Amino acid sequence: MNMKLLGGALLGAALSAQAAAGTTYFATAGTTLFRVDDGGSVQSFDLGVELSSLSFDADGRLWGGEQDDQDGDQSYALYEVLDPFGSANAVMQGDFLPGRLGSLAMKNSTMLGFETTTGQLLDVDAHAKSWALAAMLGSGTTRPSSSGYDADHDVLYGIRNDTLYKFSTDGLYTQSTVATLFGGETSGSNGGEWYGGKYYHAVNDGSLYHVYTVDVSTGELTEVLNWAVDGRGASGLAVATTPVPTPGAAGLLGLGALTLTRRRR
Repeated sequence: MNMKLLGGALLGAALSAQAAAGTTYFATAGTTLFRVDDGGSVQSFDLGVELSSLSFDADGRLWGGEQDDQDGDQSYALYEVLDPFGSANAVMQGDFLPGRLGSLAMKNSTMLGFETTTGQLLDVDAHAKSWALAAMLGSGTTRPSSSGYDADHDVLYGIRNDTLYKFSTDGLYTQSTVATLFGGETSGSNGGEWYGGKYYHAVNDGSLYHVYTVDVSTGELTEVLNWAVDGRGASGLAVATTPVPTPGAAGLLGLGALTLTRRRR
């Protein structure tokens, strides 16, 4: 068989495996973490703690803020979900936050958290276990319970109840109303994430957990998937690319490259 054709076929198979990589959704409801692929396959894990927010950082680490001040010390803990594509264990990485983070958004290397009661927007450094006040957004009644940062257009979005907001990124984070949501469920616990050029917004209505994409111009919701849940509880959403290539695909890729190299010699 023509070795060049064989190498091309093997390389093509490996690249096809990469191209077939799907999207994985991570969501919390109470102490349960759900891991759902874009085909609708659902796995669940008991984290032992309620996380009211979730977000992946630029290094692929999954973070979440606790729902309740469990030790009563007037500060809230930040957790990391270790091995999110495997055993998914929640480990506390610091008990230093001034309040509950209803939503997390990653802006470049910065973790922005909307505190639930005061309207504070916090700039959180997970590694230094510290925070700084990024902005004061007024009362907690309009702070987002879902948020996402569009790095391509330097826009921070947030959703509270049925309203889509955006925030200036000039250091002031001035809040303005974009649209009223329509086309899906809006009543329930929320979570959100910006991923792949889209704003993903979750609504846990107590019986179903809905994941939508949001048209950030009009506020229209388009449902991506849903699954059954038992109650609302704390709610967060994070979205990531399913890890690829698989070991088999990696082997094919290596073999294909080796075959082509030998042929060129």
